[in-house]
Amino acid sequence: MRSQRFALVAASLFVSANLCIFGPFEIVTSNPAEFDVTFAGMLPRLIVLLLGLGALLSLPGLWAPARVRSRITSVLLAIGVLLWIQGSFLKWGYGDFDGKGIDWAAFSWQGWVDLFIWVTLLGAACRFSARISRQASVVAIGFILLQSGFLVARTVTSSPPATSRAGESGTKTVPQALCQLSSSRNVFHFVMDAFQTDVFLELVEEDGLADAFDGFVLYTDNMSTGSQTVLSLPALFSTKVYDGTVRQSEYFREAIKSSFHTVLYQNGYVVNLTPHITMDSKQSTTYFDCPRSYASPPGTRMMQALTYALDVSMFRQFPHFAKRVVYNDQNWRLSSIVDDPPNHVSFHQKAFFRDYTSKLEIAHTEPAYHFMHLMPPHGPFVTLADGSYAGEALPNTRENYKNEARYMLRLFVEFLDKLKDMGLYDEAIILLHGDHGLGMTAGVAPTPFQKRISWFTALLVLKEPSARGPLRLSEAQTSLSDVPATMMDILGIQHAYPGESIVNLGPGETRTRRVVILGDKSAREPLLNRWIVRGSVADSTSWQQMESRVVRYDLRPYQWGTRVRFGIAHEGDVYLKSGWSTTSPSYTWNDGEFAEVVFGIDPAERDVSVIIAMFAYIVPGKVDRQRVRIWVNDFSLGEKTFTAGKGQALQANIPRAALQGDRMVVRFEMPDAVAPRDIGAGPDSRELAIGLYSFEARPLPDR
Repeated sequence: MRSQRFALVAASLFVSANLCIFGPFEIVTSNPAEFDVTFAGMLPRLIVLLLGLGALLSLPGLWAPARVRSRITSVLLAIGVLLWIQGSFLKWGYGDFDGKGIDWAAFSWQGWVDLFIWVTLLGAACRFSARISRQASVVAIGFILLQSGFLVARTVTSSPPATSRAGESGTKTVPQALCQLSSSRNVFHFVMDAFQTDVFLELVEEDGLADAFDGFVLYTDNMSTGSQTVLSLPALFSTKVYDGTVRQSEYFREAIKSSFHTVLYQNGYVVNLTPHITMDSKQSTTYFDCPRSYASPPGTRMMQALTYALDVSMFRQFPHFAKRVVYNDQNWRLSSIVDDPPNHVSFHQKAFFRDYTSKLEIAHTEPAYHFMHLMPPHGPFVTLADGSYAGEALPNTRENYKNEARYMLRLFVEFLDKLKDMGLYDEAIILLHGDHGLGMTAGVAPTPFQKRISWFTALLVLKEPSARGPLRLSEAQTSLSDVPATMMDILGIQHAYPGESIVNLGPGETRTRRVVILGDKSAREPLLNRWIVRGSVADSTSWQQMESRVVRYDLRPYQWGTRVRFGIAHEGDVYLKSGWSTTSPSYTWNDGEFAEVVFGIDPAERDVSVIIAMFAYIVPGKVDRQRVRIWVNDFSLGEKTFTAGKGQALQANIPRAALQGDRMVVRFEMPDAVAPRDIGAGPDSRELAIGLYSFEARPLPDR
């Protein structure tokens, strides 16, 4: 009798440990940038939940008849195993939780697979309950110990996360330095993510805002340069449209370095930056990352992070037919309970913008440039027409998108009113625009062309100094890449940016504009789809599709003896060719079984010593080794087997005969590369094997 009760408790704890400990551990440690707290910070509360859920599951069977207790124990053990199988192997790749929702119809056969497995195992658990329950305690404790060992090993051997917000403590509020304005000249530059021109026009008419935008001009034929923020943002700062000849990270970094805000900083401007995507903060006065979580007390932030981790844990481990219940159309079951304040980026950034406006003050006489990139009105949409919280994430419809944009415009008008009250409005330069559209077309059956242009019609409204009068419309053919020249010309600063100020463009002038869409970024050689638009964006005859370009990268020269470091904080990614994924701050992951790094070289005069610093993707119990075979040109460095995730330096000598051409190709073959998603170690779909830290090739001394 006692052993039966012990088996029941063990099976109950097995189920609750999967849901409350092991699942959240994978979610939080694999996605540190999504959480304000660490897993260690959550752990005490998770243990309480573990014990509480375990007790709740055990209670019905503790005093039940032996036969009933045996069946309950068997079913609970089967559920624990099913949760482990589902979370480790049957995750099906539903995509990112990015506000776009899930196309459930695309996963119908996966649902039937899940249903068959769950019904089969649960049926077997009921049919053979007497036999299974006798082994339940051993199996349950074995699984718990195995996963606990993996958790500890992963914690000890894993590298620090590339990005994390867990170190941010306390209530985050807008720094006062960000709100300090100039008494002489202020340039305000706002990006509201995915704000479409047509939606802005509708809202201005519906809400009677033409007079509120006193002195502004709306450029109705404006275009983004890309349908993604990472393609449009660099172009609006530097005029450079992505051409695929360099890596995206290099394109972004170089564009920001040549941004017009750096010119302003060098010309004595106070530069305040509040970016959504990290920028170089060296050429700025005040730098504040646009908050994902704002003004929530630590206790609330903990509960919001905790419930979200539990929601995603359940989503991962539940069968397909139950995932939809947990997801609840983006209104996660547990997270929605603690949505006070609402746990949505949209409401956090609205709170931030309101605080920013309320704290504005005149603090100095130097001219100032203020840049702010706010996420709304990008989805998920959580705002009603009156600006209140909808209580849930709403469907991705044009009307819900308009309501998200409507409240952002209301906040922006309050900002304009504050400037007027402070006597700074007339001489201020104010630029508001989107970075791209969001595909929100009017009508129920848009044509493919209408759908395409809705991704490129980004809002652009501008107020020059001393401009007055209700909102005016201009049909001038403009582009976000015109922003640098426009700003410099209005401010009277000499510059080398191509193009001309949009304020000098006439409505009858036909211009040529370029737009790009990057294809599958995980492909070894993704396609860059390109269009030339000669004329109005709304005229289909203006669009000419150019030949798609395979994204390849130029050969970059390497100087012997130089240590090249990889990662977004360094310059080494210019040498990366195929087989690599997005860079992290201090290293670069591979993606697939083959990868190459290519250096342009002068022929070697002596044998060369190479040192390659890297670490391996090791998950104890799942990925216990990584074999890495390395060639430099046609010379083999042999095979290195990693059994731990700690960084190591591989050193070898290369004969000069192998280095007589114009390039040094370092080729990696990684037969054990594996996607974390496929082994139950996180949602990452990249096939990982190594993280590359650095490379150095130095001629050996003469003997």
